[in-house]
Amino acid sequence: MNSTEKYVGSKEEFYFFLKDEIIKLFKDKLKIEGTRVLIPDDEKLDYEFNYVKDENYGNLSIKVSWGQKQLQEEEFFNEFFKEFTKQDIQNDVDVNIQENIQQESSMVIDKVLTMDKY
Repeated sequence: MNSTEKYVGSKEEFYFFLKDEIIKLFKDKLKIEGTRVLIPDDEKLDYEFNYVKDENYGNLSIKVSWGQKQLQEEEFFNEFFKEFTKQDIQNDVDVNIQENIQQESSMVIDKVLTMDKY
């Protein structure tokens, strides 16, 4: 489940907003889109700050995670196919091409043999 809430305000408004939300978070009272945010007391937390800035843009993210995320279908296939090397894929392509050539050439021979009977 993903929940997001967005706000706009000044730096001062952000300070008071963040202060209030942090207090709610650590009292297990923070809700995002009606979903209570509960950070476990007995698990190791991974937390990071990410800061991106250029001339006209800035972005600060604070991320906290715990546990092990279940892979979505697309992520699962990406992880699964990472294990294949380019050589594995090329070998599979080469084998398929050879099989197709053999099937096509046998089909041509069958047609020629069939036509010879008439």
